[in-house]
Amino acid sequence: MIVILALFFMGFSHPAFAAERGIGVIINIKGPVFIEREKASIPAKMSEQLFEKDITVTGEGGSMGAVLIDNSVTSSGPNTRLILSQFVFDPAEKKISSTVQIMRGTLTYLLGLIQNMTARL
Repeated sequence: MIVILALFFMGFSHPAFAAERGIGVIINIKGPVFIEREKASIPAKMSEQLFEKDITVTGEGGSMGAVLIDNSVTSSGPNTRLILSQFVFDPAEKKISSTVQIMRGTLTYLLGLIQNMTARL
């Protein structure tokens, strides 16, 4: 819990957020975890970037945690299929929206800055 909170408050300081298209980074993996991206399924790795339209899949006994660019934190349990359909976070341009679909399994999602910014727009 302490690690997740520390990463939550670190926010944009993670080097994986430097790429233009990335919407988040994987911070925790246990067991089998895959990313379905552009019709390919690849094993997920620590510190790997996540992108719009990525699908994360945890297998039996698998789990994964990620921090998104607005400091939202996700935690997927075993046998979870999560689609990161859309994630736009550009407060300067007042472009803020997200669509995350859980197709099966369990997910904990702590909203970050997107929640506060949306209320002000």
